[in-house]
Amino acid sequence: MKKKYMGAKFVPYGTCSSNTNTGDLCTIAQKYNISLSGMNQAWFKQVVLPFSMRRFPGAFFLQGDSFIVVDKFGKRYACEKDFYQQRGMQMYQNPDRQVVFFVFDKRSRELYPGPIKGLGGPIPGDGVDKDCMVEGSNEEELTKGIKDLLAKVAPDFTLDSNFTSTLQAQIGRFNEYAREGKDPEFGRGDDTAQYCWHILRAKDNKFKNKTMYPIDQKNLRCILLGLSTLDTKGGPRINADGQILGRASDPVEGLYGAGNCVRSSTHFSYPASGATLSNAVLFGFKAGLHAMKPKNKL
Repeated sequence: MKKKYMGAKFVPYGTCSSNTNTGDLCTIAQKYNISLSGMNQAWFKQVVLPFSMRRFPGAFFLQGDSFIVVDKFGKRYACEKDFYQQRGMQMYQNPDRQVVFFVFDKRSRELYPGPIKGLGGPIPGDGVDKDCMVEGSNEEELTKGIKDLLAKVAPDFTLDSNFTSTLQAQIGRFNEYAREGKDPEFGRGDDTAQYCWHILRAKDNKFKNKTMYPIDQKNLRCILLGLSTLDTKGGPRINADGQILGRASDPVEGLYGAGNCVRSSTHFSYPASGATLSNAVLFGFKAGLHAMKPKNKL
């Protein structure tokens, strides 16, 4: 179903939904001519590739300061401290970002491993990093390692021919921003939420902006990030009482829906942590109240 509605190139790596969740309500709705909506939408996150349940299942917040995320061209394309739905959308909307590259250094590897306070690394901890992390004493060496790993996890996805030189220049610019405490390209750390979700200020980071620190270009590391979902959020439309709507937008008597099995009112956005559950709780409660109402007798 993901392949049908989201496109073969964007079938995400892994999901938080159960393996048995295969769209039963959508199948039932189509059988009875009930229209579907928002089938290309999802609650997005990123995961470390290759996907493994041995690692923390989602890169919710990108912890670290001496790191950047670049695309296949070796360029930063957004603020790395954006909320996870935003980062997922940045990948979903651009085929050149089917896989992106979290470039960091030995220092961040030692300071920010594993799921810090449960928020998702994505830097892997000891024992779960052998199949996903590459190292290099310079950008050229790192690029070779990235290509080798890409060939295993996403063989149809290739780097731009100028990736190495572009990455080198990009790291150089970022290091200047880190020392100055200001990111003129993407405003990293300017937003209060970004600043707060970066949980730890490293003890050795005396720069003005705690979300940035110069990357050591002689001790580089990289992990690959792929697109993943918490769940999809399309299906039949509902009204404020959780009633499923037919093609003419009239409620289908006795049929209710709530949560991720119906079209979400949030569209492509993710208002806040827990929004995936709040839709189910709210509209499930509303549906229950409506179903309990006495029906008018003829």
